[in-house]
Amino acid sequence: MSITLLAQFWIGDPNNGRIGIISDINEMILQEFKSKTIDLA
Repeated sequence: MSITLLAQFWIGDPNNGRIGIISDINEMILQEFKSKTIDLA
């Protein structure tokens, strides 16, 4: 079984750096999956 998710975010000041924000968002998503016992393969 496969599920594809698409998440879009507005970054107000991309010139000030996107990498940190993207990393924070990815970490939040991963923590939420773990809290719901959703495993990523």
